[in-house]
Amino acid sequence: MHFFPAALFSVIFNALVIAANDRVVYYTSLFDSIHNKYGTAGIIMASSKDYQSSRLTIWHDIIRMLSNQGISSALVDFSEFKGRLEFYAGRTVRPLAVILINDMREVDVFEGIAKDLDMSYPVWLVIFTEEADDGVCTFCRNPRGNLFNLKFNSEVIISCCDSNIIGEWWSKAGNETHSRALGIWTDGEIRWTTDQSLYSRRHFFVQREIRVSVVRGSSYAWEKNGELDGMLGEIIKELSRTMNFSISVLIKEPYYGSYDYQSSKWTGVIGRVLRGEVDIGAADFSMTPERVDLVEFTIPLAVGDCRLYVKKLDGAHLQWNAYFRAFKADVWALIMGSILVMPIILTLIKYTQRRKHALAMIIEHYSYVWGIYCQQGLSVFQDSAEYEMFKASNDSIMRKMMALMRPSHTLPQTLLGGLQQVCTKKVAFYTNEAQKRSLSRKLPCDIVSVRTGRIDTLGMIMSPRSEYIGLVNYQ
Repeated sequence: MHFFPAALFSVIFNALVIAANDRVVYYTSLFDSIHNKYGTAGIIMASSKDYQSSRLTIWHDIIRMLSNQGISSALVDFSEFKGRLEFYAGRTVRPLAVILINDMREVDVFEGIAKDLDMSYPVWLVIFTEEADDGVCTFCRNPRGNLFNLKFNSEVIISCCDSNIIGEWWSKAGNETHSRALGIWTDGEIRWTTDQSLYSRRHFFVQREIRVSVVRGSSYAWEKNGELDGMLGEIIKELSRTMNFSISVLIKEPYYGSYDYQSSKWTGVIGRVLRGEVDIGAADFSMTPERVDLVEFTIPLAVGDCRLYVKKLDGAHLQWNAYFRAFKADVWALIMGSILVMPIILTLIKYTQRRKHALAMIIEHYSYVWGIYCQQGLSVFQDSAEYEMFKASNDSIMRKMMALMRPSHTLPQTLLGGLQQVCTKKVAFYTNEAQKRSLSRKLPCDIVSVRTGRIDTLGMIMSPRSEYIGLVNYQ
């Protein structure tokens, strides 16, 4: 009589153990597949305390199996999740954030967490568990609104209750969640049904209007008959056709933008982008460290070395002694002494080591020293990256050049104005070679340049953490 209850208990216990083991294998394989697909740094799993406590053994086994595969993971409850995710932000490659949801109350809890998170930072896997009630499964199949604060570039993978379809969620217009199938869970792995990249799958907006700002005098973008023109203007118009958006506002600013210490604000186009007044700054912005920390840059549109430009002198009127006015007499004496003495010192050092022919060595070293000297080779426009570089630099040469800078109120307001001053006044103009090249035909004189050794990279700008920067770069 006692045998039957014991046997029944044993059968039920074994069935539960098998089910638990199946669950461990399922979740571990699912996490591993997505981790490998997206190249995430690790896995952070979050759920309610009640759900964790009822399945603590299962999750410990999952963490152990992931660890055996070389994947770091952690299990936290919802109250700890935000702090843990913020700790990883900026310190490592984006993690895989796994959210376990069992009922609508937990949907509401995660909604409150998500509104303060950058939903485009990690890769998300939201699992509506098999034990979830009908209400949450209905929500999973037909999400309403945008409860999870999704962005256009959010990568949110969805596992919906007892379905073997692996889907994704994102938002185009901000108030609506879009979904589509990504793969099918079969034979212990995900069979991906598309090999398209993120921006191939989401290549257009939903009739969104974009606000654009340009810089007056820019050689890359300007307004003509109420429309954008120039190289960047054509790029913006092509993007509008490809991505299905229209330009609702076109604002012209006199400056690219710099930091105003009196008002503690950024001016120009950069200021408008930071204040959210425009979406895209369509101009050739230099990628300085200060700007890169503030706004999003597109992929480089032009790269060139920075040079000092001066008016080319007429050789017929050039006084040859002008070449010697670059330095004072004592400096020239030091230079000539160095040229004469250094090859001899180098020859003595190497002669004691190699015992080669002394005359050949000294001729070789003289050619080296002369070569070094022969190969050596101010004004900027207002509120430019170059002006800020000179103003904020701690480099001794930069500070000396800043002392020669004309008063800020007399600086030209445009790139063309600065290059024209080179022709009309006794000034040197510091700018990017790519920018100067675009205006060469408009200059009234011939100018020559001196390389400074600095390479400048130019690109358009968008608002900080723009969800569309990746799509713009992709297109």
